[in-house]
Amino acid sequence: MKGSTSRTAFDVGCILLVLFLSSAAVAGQECALRLVPGASLQDAVDSVQSGAVICLSPGEYAGPLTITKSLSIRGAGGSRDEVKIIGKNREPIAVLVRAAGRIAVSFENLTIEANTTTGLFVDGVISLTLEGVHVTRAERVHGAGLLAIGSVDLAAADCLFSDCGDPSNPRRDSGINGVGLAGDSSARFERCTFRGNWKGACVVNNSQAEFLDCLFADNVAIGLQTIGVVRVRAERCAFLGNGTGFSAYSGPGSILLRDSTFSSNDQGIAADMWSWLKSGDPREAPTVVISGCRLLTNGTGILALGWSEMTVSNSEISASLGVGVLAQESAKLEVTECRIIDGGGDGFYLEGKPTVEIHATEILRNAGYGIRAAGKECTPWVARLLRFAGEISGGGNVVPGRFVTDGNKEGSTCPGSLEFLHDS
Repeated sequence: MKGSTSRTAFDVGCILLVLFLSSAAVAGQECALRLVPGASLQDAVDSVQSGAVICLSPGEYAGPLTITKSLSIRGAGGSRDEVKIIGKNREPIAVLVRAAGRIAVSFENLTIEANTTTGLFVDGVISLTLEGVHVTRAERVHGAGLLAIGSVDLAAADCLFSDCGDPSNPRRDSGINGVGLAGDSSARFERCTFRGNWKGACVVNNSQAEFLDCLFADNVAIGLQTIGVVRVRAERCAFLGNGTGFSAYSGPGSILLRDSTFSSNDQGIAADMWSWLKSGDPREAPTVVISGCRLLTNGTGILALGWSEMTVSNSEISASLGVGVLAQESAKLEVTECRIIDGGGDGFYLEGKPTVEIHATEILRNAGYGIRAAGKECTPWVARLLRFAGEISGGGNVVPGRFVTDGNKEGSTCPGSLEFLHDS
């Protein structure tokens, strides 16, 4: 009996050893190691050769983890939530990827739960692939779920970046992003979700990014933000219930927003939103192109501020709680073949010294004027400094006044000298 018990223990030990060390086919690729919960993920990373695949059985694996060579880590569970890499509260980073030379690292079908400043920190000349990964709970000021700096080349598909912010006070300005890109990083996100963060994603100086078929939802401050010299393209994305759906701040950035939906945000799209914080060099202003977008039930649809340049075409701005389109300061705004309808305030509101062109646009059924320029006649309560002193041009617009079908409730234009802008 005693010998039988000893053999059973030996068999169990062999089984665990095989799970840890044997090769196994997972998701069509060979695993150099397959780990079970309780095994050291760091020891496994250190022991395998460059280019190896480490497969993780369902369960939790303790961080922090440092990766300095090419490899892949793949969750072997039925969903990404079944395999978790858990950061330690006292450590600043849950997973660090860093190397002096070029390496390629991939994560698949797993969750990185930060419980600290940053969940996944990537620094160097690194090719990073994320497939079906969830990064969550970066909780310290100025952290991020994923932070990529240096010359990172990132490809992410079907990923979720969520709940990165101060858990004790979600509305506190924690400066925590679901994703942060900086340096010379480039990224492509496909079918990814950015939900419940302070900011969903922030693309900063000299970085470039594409967001295709992505969702930005319920981020407290901003869904997607650009700062500085960047190139960003967002197509077929949805921005729902954020503080601001998209915001471009400072720097000669180039941004394209195409065929996307902005709904139930405090502001749908804002360019140079915080321009009053900087000195005011127009060469540092962002350029935003908006094409084929729908902006529905936002507090304000579009804000063109500072020295930004914005072009809007073939888009609909409807049911804004306040102003449909606001142009202020020295912004340049061109609107062509759009519909601005059913808003709770003016269709257009102009203030300061913007340069505005409006062509072939329908401005209908707004609660205020179709187009209003701040001044003594139209907004006597507005300070003299904010009165409209810019330039406005255009034609071929439909801006009906009161008491007509589809008319704007307060009138077509104010002052009346703007009537040249419309045909009705």
